[in-house]
Amino acid sequence: MMWATSQWETIHTTDSKGENRDESITRKRKRGQDSSSDEGRVQWWWDKGLEASCSHCQKRSDGHISQCHSRARELLGTLLRIDMTTFEEKHWGKVPSITSPTDEERKRMNLGTRLPAQMLGIKDIDRLLRKKRGDRPVRYLKDVDVTKYVNGKRMSLVDHDGPADADEIWKAFKEDGYSIRLVHPQQYDDTLYELCAYLQEYFGSPVGCGTYLTPANTQGFGPHYDDAEIFVVQLEGRKRWRLYDRPDKVSSPRTMRVTDFKEEDLSKPFKDFWLEPGDVMYFPRGIVHQAISSETEHSLHLTFSTYQRNTWFDLFQYGRM
Repeated sequence: MMWATSQWETIHTTDSKGENRDESITRKRKRGQDSSSDEGRVQWWWDKGLEASCSHCQKRSDGHISQCHSRARELLGTLLRIDMTTFEEKHWGKVPSITSPTDEERKRMNLGTRLPAQMLGIKDIDRLLRKKRGDRPVRYLKDVDVTKYVNGKRMSLVDHDGPADADEIWKAFKEDGYSIRLVHPQQYDDTLYELCAYLQEYFGSPVGCGTYLTPANTQGFGPHYDDAEIFVVQLEGRKRWRLYDRPDKVSSPRTMRVTDFKEEDLSKPFKDFWLEPGDVMYFPRGIVHQAISSETEHSLHLTFSTYQRNTWFDLFQYGRM
């Protein structure tokens, strides 16, 4: 899993040559972070007054706030729209959580105010597909998957590593019903990089993310479970989600495994619902799920995942290496 280092810790550390802060920021941005294209994206973080609401944080002389677990916890609660004590006691590692924007949030979304649902759009996917990290372009399999799931079978546009062809990908999306999954887009996008960094402050574990763009009336992946805790933010369009009890009855599946299931092997879903722009969902590791876009428009959602390989078993496995 790729994860982000705390952004402000990186920015505010001078190097061995004693370069000043501004020079250090410039050097960091050249690593592939393009701050100008993402300016203003994180406005929703501050709308709740998070820059001053954490009693454990001390404002630095340059105006930034020291990161800490308490502030990151409050940020996650804002994203989930749920009291964090309730989330920790009733949902985390147990049952899904699904929340929708308030009427006031929807009004602000319509007015163009930066909120979670506006972190990324379909134009940003094109930008990220064509962006380089240093001299390295986006690559098939490593940075982007192009897949579709039809009649119980998953098909991939390519089965080899190599530089991704953005025009080829968009042709497959528009003409052949392929979904586009960007893997670890925080490598190329400041908003996602910073959000992953903050969430790591709360979880104490690496946080990764991915974007899923699906054409109308299609799905990119069949029923499966993931080996991490998953958060989903619906950005554009609508998507129908179905969550299932596991047919193998394993309550805590092994990590580093993603298992696909045939639909006929699954029982009736215990949750069947639509996510719309601004909706946020959490579900624990191991829950079987599948999702399909609406018949009339594409769907774009963002996932954050954490606690992969974070069990006692994994610790002892590492210890044996």
